[in-house]
Amino acid sequence: MPTTITVPDFWILFDADGVAQASMYGVFSAGDVFATADQAWKHIAGDTKKERDKHERAGWYVAPISKEEWESYFLEGRLHVR
Repeated sequence: MPTTITVPDFWILFDADGVAQASMYGVFSAGDVFATADQAWKHIAGDTKKERDKHERAGWYVAPISKEEWESYFLEGRLHVR
C-alpha cells in the first residue's frame, strides 16, 4: 500500500526566540520536494552538519508552515511557539 506524505507550503527556520530567520517552499517549481524538516534544514541553512548541530543545540529549528501563516511570520513579525 502506498504511503501518502503531505508536504507543507513552506518550511521556516526559526531562531531560539521563535523569530523567523529564513524560509523556503516545500515544493519547488523544478520538482524538488522537501518533505521532512531534516531535508528542509539541510537546504535552508546551507551550512555544514557541525554548524546545523550548533544551531540546533542553541534552540534553532525548522517548522512546517501553511501559505496563510507565512505572512504573519515575515510581514507582521509574529513569533512562533514550538
